[in-house]
Amino acid sequence: MIQLIQGNALKLSEFLPANHFHTVATSPPYFGLRRYATGAEQSNEIGQEKLHDCSGWATGQNCGECFICHIRQFAAEV
Repeated sequence: MIQLIQGNALKLSEFLPANHFHTVATSPPYFGLRRYATGAEQSNEIGQEKLHDCSGWATGQNCGECFICHIRQFAAEV
């Protein structure tokens, strides 16, 4: 069975149970490269953040607002 789910990649646990997949293949968006047709949800698009990297990964203090923090959050969800 094929199931297509559309949702916020930063909140996968809201609509997918833990340990649901064995493998994930993805191509996360590049910073500032393109926009998707998401209408009113454009502000939630990964890659459209104002800041590329806050360097929180180096200090352990993620800002949760920059591109790198969002990619790290997405990867942790997966």
